Amino acid sequence: MNEALHILLFNVAGPKRPAIKLISLEIMVVTYSDLVFRTAFRVMCDRVDAESVVVRVFGSVERSGIGFVPLQSEEMENMLLRRTILFCRMKIFRRRVSWLFGEQRPVFVQAVPEVADQDDYTVKQAWQLFCRASFKMTPLQRIVYALSELDSVSVERTASILGLPSFRVNLARIRAVKAVRNELSLYNCEDKYHSYVSFIRQVH
Repeated sequence: MNEALHILLFNVAGPKRPAIKLISLEIMVVTYSDLVFRTAFRVMCDRVDAESVVVRVFGSVERSGIGFVPLQSEEMENMLLRRTILFCRMKIFRRRVSWLFGEQRPVFVQAVPEVADQDDYTVKQAWQLFCRASFKMTPLQRIVYALSELDSVSVERTASILGLPSFRVNLARIRAVKAVRNELSLYNCEDKYHSYVSFIRQVH
């Protein structure tokens, strides 16, 4: 659990906060922080932004008083994913506004991502390729790719999470896959797409 989440949990604690509420939030963070971070990291291509999204997601849950029962269910996951996507969209929008005013785009790798038993250079190059492809996608395509292609969430469930028709989600997925394949084709590696996706799924 990162330092920001420790601060969040510390701030929840207090004389007016029931102990059961703090315990329930801790259980939720332990159970779902990896899911929220993983999704945000894949959508944002930025570890700092992803960690910020995680704190905002659980902070919003704490303020709303939702979910202070340790439910391990698809319904709970969907609720957290909706909030993750909302805060990712907000960050993407702010990024694009800042770029319009001349701020530089962030580098693709601010902190080297990790994959077990792989050297940093290989991981960094693979992640940069993914992020270049992502930055050519629409926000919807990035979100759909993270959920349906990298996290193997069904198109139907992804559509339910996003509140969109399945055909729109499927179209976004097809276009996102094409963007990644196009990036791989620059290195004559388009035929290795499935191996590449398996590798990216391990990045954290």
